[in-house]
Amino acid sequence: MGRTSSAVKQKWNELNYRQIKIMISPKTAETFKKTCNETGQTMNGVLTRYIESFCKKKPHKPLPPLKIETRQQRKKSLELILGILNDLREAESDYLEKIPENLRNGIRYENSNQCIDTLDDAINILEGSF
Repeated sequence: MGRTSSAVKQKWNELNYRQIKIMISPKTAETFKKTCNETGQTMNGVLTRYIESFCKKKPHKPLPPLKIETRQQRKKSLELILGILNDLREAESDYLEKIPENLRNGIRYENSNQCIDTLDDAINILEGSF
């Protein structure tokens, strides 16, 4: 069986991947490269996993100044806050599920449960207000 030519591989890569160029200090670049080598990971793999994780989290844009002069403006502001609280609750639930079984009697698990309960209360109050 013949070897795949470099031109074929390059064409496939061009169709299936994108390059992202970043500018960082030489010291940071060397430290990153060294850390990847020491941990047996590729720089591409570390960055790809980080970018995928970052994109899943859907970070919030900074809140715009809230307009609260009219009832409609207040309702819209409350809906925005409610969306953020729901996202926080979902993230906290995801965190709680990842706590290992043997640590579920610990303080982190307890705090996470309390946080979810508090967010649930806040969400229920806000949902009932409009």
